[in-house]
Amino acid sequence: MKTAIDEYQRATQADPNYADAFAGLSLTYSIAIGYINDTAKQFGPLADQAARRAVELAPAFGAAHLALAEARDTVWDWAGAWPEYQKAINLSPNDATTHYLYAYTFLLPQKRLDEALTEFRRALDLDPLSPIINANHATTLMIAGKYDEADAQFRHAQQIDANFAPLNLRMGEFLAFRGKFEEAEAAFDKSGGEIQWPPGREGFYHALLSSTYPVAPDAQESFAAIALGDKERAMQALELVEKVSPDDIFVHVRRPEFESLRGKPRFQALLRRINLQP
Repeated sequence: MKTAIDEYQRATQADPNYADAFAGLSLTYSIAIGYINDTAKQFGPLADQAARRAVELAPAFGAAHLALAEARDTVWDWAGAWPEYQKAINLSPNDATTHYLYAYTFLLPQKRLDEALTEFRRALDLDPLSPIINANHATTLMIAGKYDEADAQFRHAQQIDANFAPLNLRMGEFLAFRGKFEEAEAAFDKSGGEIQWPPGREGFYHALLSSTYPVAPDAQESFAAIALGDKERAMQALELVEKVSPDDIFVHVRRPEFESLRGKPRFQALLRRINLQP
C-alpha cells in the first residue's frame, strides 16, 4: 500500500492535471486505512483532497466519483457518498470495482443486503477471478444469514487464490463462527498469524484473545470476546475499531457475531456515531 501511495504521488507531481492518478491515489489512501493500523486521521483527509482534485479535473470520469464516494464512506457521510456512487456507476457501468465497493462499503452497512448481493453478482460477472471481490462476497453472504452459500463461496474463493491473506482471515472467522475450529485454525495460520491453538472452542477463542494477532487485532479481539461472553471487552474492542479503522467498523457492526449486543445502549450509540440505523 505504501509503495502504491508513493507511486501515485510521483505521478501527480509529474502531471498535476492527471485525474486518473489523483483518483488512484485517493482510493489507495481509503483502502490503506483498513490495512495499515492507525492511519485514518492521516489518510482520510488526504483521500478526500485527492478525490476532489480528480473530480475537478475530470467531472465525467467515473473513477474520480468512486474515489470521492469512498472518501465519504470513511467519515460515514452516507448521504454524501450515495450520489457519487450513482455518478460512478452511470459513468463506468462495466467497472467491477465500482459495483464491488458500492455493495460492500455502502449497501451492506445500510443493511440493503439483497441489493448488495445483486451488485456483487454484477461485479463478479465483470471480474470473476478477483480475490477480494470473491472473499467479501462470501462475507456478505454470511452477514445475510446465507451460511451454506457463504461456505460454498469461501471454498470457491480458495480455488482462485488459496494464499490470499484477507480471504484466509475472513474464512477463519466464518469457520470459527460455524464451530469448525480445526479448519479455522488452519485458515488463520495462512492469513499471517502464528498462534498456538489449544483444542476446542474455548481454547480457540482464548488463544485468539490473548494473541498479538498482526491483522486487525482489535477486530479479532471483539470476535473472541463476544464468543466467550465478555460483552464489555467486545464493546471496548469495537470502539477501538471505530477509532482506528473507520472503513471496517461499518461492516463489523453488521456481522452475526454481535447479535447479542444489538439491543444494548452502548452498541446503539456506536451505530449513531457512524450514522447507521439499528
